[in-house]
Amino acid sequence: MKDDLLKQAVRMSCHRITKDEVIAGNRKRFSQLGLDDHDIQVMADAVGLELEDLLLLDSSVSGISRPKPSKPGTPGRKDETFDIAVFAKERRDREPQMTWDEIYRDWMRTYPDDKPVKDKECIREAHRRFFGDKYKARKRASKKP
Repeated sequence: MKDDLLKQAVRMSCHRITKDEVIAGNRKRFSQLGLDDHDIQVMADAVGLELEDLLLLDSSVSGISRPKPSKPGTPGRKDETFDIAVFAKERRDREPQMTWDEIYRDWMRTYPDDKPVKDKECIREAHRRFFGDKYKARKRASKKP
């Protein structure tokens, strides 16, 4: 008795989708886009398919979404830029003090394939983040009760 009810329920709710049903569904989707049979035939000819083959293709939408932006206050390149900042600090603390151009040229000689450093400003900003005014502001904020 239970088996008969189960089989009957499966028969009523589930069935194998036929080619004709797929074609009818895709024709309906094309008509919702404002395309008639002639437009569909032109599309099939353009991609080198028969009309039936085009209508049998899966028409589900798939897309690549952009990654979500990082949350405010989340560090972006902290690990990468720390190495750059230390490199710059070692050279700025030398006597005579190196210029940012000289530090940049030294970086490019030492790490020729490094992509994050595009110009001397990248090095300067990394140094400022860790040893300049941003570092002081971060240090003061952590001391507050």
